[in-house]
Amino acid sequence: EDAITGRTIDLERLADPMERAAALYVVQDWYMPDEPLDVLDETLARLEAEPYWLPSFTGSMRSAAALKDMTSQLIGRFTRSAISATRATHGQDAMTRYGGEVVVPEQTHLEIAVLKGLAAAYVMSSASQQPVYEAQEEIIRDLYSRLWHTGTHYLSPLFAELWQTAADDDARRRVVVDQIASYTDVTARRLHAELFDRDITHVTAADTPLPGLGSEL
Repeated sequence: EDAITGRTIDLERLADPMERAAALYVVQDWYMPDEPLDVLDETLARLEAEPYWLPSFTGSMRSAAALKDMTSQLIGRFTRSAISATRATHGQDAMTRYGGEVVVPEQTHLEIAVLKGLAAAYVMSSASQQPVYEAQEEIIRDLYSRLWHTGTHYLSPLFAELWQTAADDDARRRVVVDQIASYTDVTARRLHAELFDRDITHVTAADTPLPGLGSEL
C-alpha cells in the first residue's frame, strides 16, 4: 500500500506483457524458484480478477479509499483462508501454544508470494533505495552489537527478564533479536542516535520501515 501511494509501484504497468514478465521473474527469483512463470502469472491474474483489485492509483481521495479497501480485502482473504485450513486440520477446539500449527493453503501461499515479489521488484530491488537499506542495515547491526554487549542495560523489562532466564548464549541472542524486532523504525533510529551519539539516518524517510526486523534474523 505504501509503495503504491508513494508511486513506487504502478499496478497499471502490469498490463504491459514485458513489464509483467520482468516483475514475475523477480517474484520467481526471490520467493518461488520452483514455480513456473505461467503459474505465477495465473496467480496474479486471479488477484486482479477480484472486484476490489485496484488496477490503477490516481492519488485522489476515492482512489486512496479504494486502495485501503483492497488492502483490507486482501488481508481478510489470506487470514480467512489460513483459518479455514488450520481448523480443517486441527479441528474447532481451542488451540494453545505448540498445540498445532498454522496451515496456509498453497493457493494462498502463492498469492502472498506474488504480492511480496512485486514489492521486491519495484522497491527492494530499486537502485535508488540501496543507500536507504545500507543505512538501515548499519542501524540494526550497531543496535545488535550494543545490546548484546551490555546485557540487560538497554533491554525493556520484558526482554530483560527473558535475558536473565535464558539458558545459553543462543537464547540470549534470540532475546536481543526479538528486542530489536519490537522497535518501530522511529524508536530504532532514536535509540541508535542516543547510543552512538551520531546520526546516519539522513537518507531515511521518516516513515521508511526498517527491513529484516523479523524472525528471519
